Amino acid sequence: MGEYNFIMDFKTAVIAIADYLSASELEALCACYNDGPYKGGIAKKTLKPLIRQNLPFLDFPLTDKLADVFIYRRSPIKMGLDVLHFAGAYYLMDPASAFVPAQFGSEVEQEIVLDLCAAPGGKTVCYALAHPKSLIIANDISLKRATELARNIERMNLANVVVTSFDPLKLDGSLSGYFDKVLLDAPCSGSGMFAKDSKMLADWSFEKVAACAVKQKQLIIKAAELTRPGGELLYSTCSYSRAEDDEIADFLISSVPEMEASSLPLAALTYQTKRGGLLFPFLFPGEGQYVSKFTKKGSALKKSRPSALKTGKLTQYEFESDGEIYGLNVDCPAEIFSLHALKPGVKITDHRVYAKSSFDHSARAFVKLPALRVDDDQAGRFIRGE
Repeated sequence: MGEYNFIMDFKTAVIAIADYLSASELEALCACYNDGPYKGGIAKKTLKPLIRQNLPFLDFPLTDKLADVFIYRRSPIKMGLDVLHFAGAYYLMDPASAFVPAQFGSEVEQEIVLDLCAAPGGKTVCYALAHPKSLIIANDISLKRATELARNIERMNLANVVVTSFDPLKLDGSLSGYFDKVLLDAPCSGSGMFAKDSKMLADWSFEKVAACAVKQKQLIIKAAELTRPGGELLYSTCSYSRAEDDEIADFLISSVPEMEASSLPLAALTYQTKRGGLLFPFLFPGEGQYVSKFTKKGSALKKSRPSALKTGKLTQYEFESDGEIYGLNVDCPAEIFSLHALKPGVKITDHRVYAKSSFDHSARAFVKLPALRVDDDQAGRFIRGE
């Protein structure tokens, strides 16, 4: 399909979905997909000078309040095959993914945070890098997607993340009111992704919106249940539909009286709605995203909180499912292991017969391994299996 026809189809679809946009806003939205190179985001892991030197096509930074997130221009270099990417120096994502977890309030020392629908991991990565003393539970109901999530957490060398795969709706009440912060990036119809992937436009329908809204209502009620009194809940979608955005927020407030709407710290970057904000590319350099924030009334319950360990130290856990030893740089309360954990921190041992190394490469920051200096070409050949 040619670009002109695609944009016209896109415009027609957005008129039907986002009827709250003015004519000038609609034109500005469509123009964003015709003008200039597509921009994406990077969450950095290493020092700025290293990134600047090796990735000269970056623009710095996204915003002052997202100091670790940078915009990059399209490049002939395949960044996903870059040596620094392989080594966990940065994580590629849409800037909107970095925006969402930044809407949480100031960190209370050593929190427990739940990302309910975390795969492929961008939002978890951003939060975990910015809050190394907190414990993040990154979950996805799909085992396949959770496995991909675990690989990304490993590559980014995050020793404060436990990757799980469970159905939130099947959780019993043992973890009710447990988590300091809960992020629900809910499955949605994907209208905010139309311009990025034409398949999303072809797959969209009002019936899909209605079906997603049913699941979203179930998930947000569960997310509210898991949030502790005094804690925060973020709800987000990559949809422009009211039925999946503000109407879900209204449903939560009417269904759970102890949940109250809160303002977004970076609201000025959004198209403000009744309950939250929408990211449109004519206001923000990313794909479409909705986010709203809630606080649970009441005082924090005194539960077991994780404590940060000294830098370079790990608490080791022998994982029953595969017999390997993993490590976290924050203490992990025992009740977290009642969940279906796939990867509790970084892997320290690897007993697979055909393992390429004795340790997952994520453990290199904590375990002394023999080092061999190679140039970029040699490193690239190693990554490609040559």
